[in-house]
Amino acid sequence: MDDDFIAAGGHPRHVHVFHQFLYVPVGRIVVTIEGVDHRLDPSVALWIPAGVWHGARFDPDSLVVAESFDAGAHHLPHPGPAVINVTGPQRTLLLARMRCSDPAQEAPAVFAVLSGGHPDSLPLPRPVSRAAAAVAGELTRRPHDTRTATEWAQGFYTGSTSLRRYFGETPGSYTRQSS
Repeated sequence: MDDDFIAAGGHPRHVHVFHQFLYVPVGRIVVTIEGVDHRLDPSVALWIPAGVWHGARFDPDSLVVAESFDAGAHHLPHPGPAVINVTGPQRTLLLARMRCSDPAQEAPAVFAVLSGGHPDSLPLPRPVSRAAAAVAGELTRRPHDTRTATEWAQGFYTGSTSLRRYFGETPGSYTRQSS
């Protein structure tokens, strides 16, 4: 990419002809797609399918790892952008690839690890209620939060019934589906 395009604080809205996997091992970024902000930190990453317009804002201390995959050769297991939990093996692979001299050489194997094979790397469902969306956003940033649906509801000044319906009694399982 053109260095003038990516500034220290992010980059404007644009589109790629390839699928992109964004991971932030240090710091935090916000990727905006169709008016929705996706907050990425060391625990979550984002698949951006080819042809999806997006822009990003970076925290000053952020390190961004972007893996690109040919859209004709690699098919994503989901139709749109997808926030996923990053597993230990995925993190290790991504950090090791930062030192690789020719990362394109292993693209099929890397794509397989990043797009499947791990139940917790599937896209998380998107809540529709405002309170559930807020809880899901917090859980994406802090996946091991142990608050109950009742405790979350009190924090958001809402009833716990809809949160229980969506998340179960312990919302933290939303981000730990395979744990």
